Amino acid sequence: MRLCTALQSAALDLRWHLWPWTVSAVECLQATAASSASGPAFPVSFKLSRPIVPYYWGCCWGQSSQPDSALIRQARAERWSQWSLRGGLEMLPQALNHHLTSSGVTVLRGQPVCGLSLQTEGHWKVSLGDSCLEADHVISALPASVLSKLLPAEAAPLARVLSTITAVSVAVVNLQYRGARLPVQGFGHLVPSSEDPAILGIVYDSVAFPEQDGSPPGLRVTVMLGGSWLQTLEARGTGLSQELLQQQAQEAAATQLGLKGPPSHCLVHLHRNCIPQYTLGHWKKLESATHFLAANGLPLTLAGASYAGVAVNDCIESGRQAAARALGLELDG
Repeated sequence: MRLCTALQSAALDLRWHLWPWTVSAVECLQATAASSASGPAFPVSFKLSRPIVPYYWGCCWGQSSQPDSALIRQARAERWSQWSLRGGLEMLPQALNHHLTSSGVTVLRGQPVCGLSLQTEGHWKVSLGDSCLEADHVISALPASVLSKLLPAEAAPLARVLSTITAVSVAVVNLQYRGARLPVQGFGHLVPSSEDPAILGIVYDSVAFPEQDGSPPGLRVTVMLGGSWLQTLEARGTGLSQELLQQQAQEAAATQLGLKGPPSHCLVHLHRNCIPQYTLGHWKKLESATHFLAANGLPLTLAGASYAGVAVNDCIESGRQAAARALGLELDG
């Protein structure tokens, strides 16, 4: 079986090297730019509030028991609210890449998927610009709106549904202050748009993970900017320079946390269209997509943040379920 996984930054050509593998993670707090559909954003409470769930919802998105391991049991016993990795969360994709490539999987970088076409034999032709590959099954972890532009004419109804799942941009500014202290302790705080339309919230990184403060240590906070302020600037075509975003973040840190001095370090990243929006009726879109895939027997599995949760943990579980469905495996939890 030839399995291709389309990601934001790489395509995985698994060819015949297939095996089930699982990554488990505990629940963590996730700040989203905005979301008005409670179901996918809070899947557990949503399922509990809906005693009757359509059959094909369960078939597509899976209803397995909770994964279990010594680390998960420790996290539950100690009531973890957050988790990270010593070298940052980037270590996770790096480790996955190393594991896959050392096992014979081909990772194609810098080759964006330009189109998907169904062949008469029932398999996919995946166009990569100046090359292509064939796959018996495709797992797409692309944003739904991006995938909608790649699908063939035969999947036009699916493309129309996916094109309505949009996303918004978020700017993330990491600030570090030498010799500073926070006036309060905790995970962080959210900011109502009525108080500051530019700031979504501030995370107190040093409170959760002081061991990552460096040497000599410095207070670290992460300021998230977005909302209508960012959307308005994008719509106007206003240049979103790093200087502007840093200035907004520093002003917020000074006003809201009393961090008046200049930061010793600053990192600014603007993530465009990175947070999918689960608007009212989102779960109906998922049901429509699931029904189309099942009715037409398309060898395509949807995964990633556009569907059933935007947090890191949700995306990990989405990938686990997608791999199991593509391989016809039972989810053992």
